[in-house]
Amino acid sequence: MAETILHDAIILGGGPAGLAAGVYLGRYLRPTLILDHKKPQTRWHRPIAHNVLGFPAGIHRNQLLDWGRAHIAKYDSVQLLRTTIASIAQQDSTFVLASTDGQTFAAKGLILAPGIEYLLPDIPDIFDYAGHSIWHCPECDGYKCQGQKIVVISGPGTGRGSAEMALGLAIWTDDITLCTNGTDAELDPEAATKLAAAGIPVVNEKITRILGNPDDGQIEAFVLANGRQLPAAGAFANQGSDSPEELLKQLPLDMYQGRWVNVDYRMRTNIARCYAAGDIVAHAQTQLSVAMGTGATAAIWLHKELLPQNLCLSGRDW
Repeated sequence: MAETILHDAIILGGGPAGLAAGVYLGRYLRPTLILDHKKPQTRWHRPIAHNVLGFPAGIHRNQLLDWGRAHIAKYDSVQLLRTTIASIAQQDSTFVLASTDGQTFAAKGLILAPGIEYLLPDIPDIFDYAGHSIWHCPECDGYKCQGQKIVVISGPGTGRGSAEMALGLAIWTDDITLCTNGTDAELDPEAATKLAAAGIPVVNEKITRILGNPDDGQIEAFVLANGRQLPAAGAFANQGSDSPEELLKQLPLDMYQGRWVNVDYRMRTNIARCYAAGDIVAHAQTQLSVAMGTGATAAIWLHKELLPQNLCLSGRDW
């Protein structure tokens, strides 16, 4: 059996946060291993992002990741490996990760950047429209909706958040409908009052199908269970998200609501030499630019924490 190499750092996740962290650790000459999911899967098409600084014409997320991996390749000390991690443990001062195919990886420091996956509503053929005219992020796509008919589709347990999403969209359009897709609206008095005041109706019927052009992903209307059509040029789905919480819970991490990793302003968790970045961070904004910033921050401070005492003056705030 091959001996497990001890890296300075392992980055779990090869998305924008993980790749940004890898760039910094590469420039610090840190032996680093980026472990990215062996078979990345998404329920959403990856649309062009128009809110990443420096790309006024927009940048497709996949193109950004391709360029990120090309950037990583410049640094001999950084290796990117496609594998699926099944377990994480801390053994004394070392983090040990094992993959589903039996490989073992070890490092002095760890950056958790596995990302999350937003859920799609239970509507037939929705994947044809997801990411094209049905979105999940108003910060990314609300600008496209100026003056358009927009539907917010809520999911179980998302009532207040869906109301807040609908209210937030009102800066771009005054033609918004909140549809619960057959679930309980779960609106508290404040949410119900403010939706009514903003002229945002709440529709409780289940959506049975989508009318539109699946070839270009443009919706025209939602058909409800009672036969009524709900016209829409775009929609936002607030269905919650999947996160690798069972994997993360293998470490004694301080978690928010059992799903998100609590960090300080340096992206440091409650575990020494363990950092988190990207969408998995509690209260983080799920934006490409924010993810890259948190990845860079995590890498900078992990590097500093790994410096030997002879290269550090006393009194460091750790």
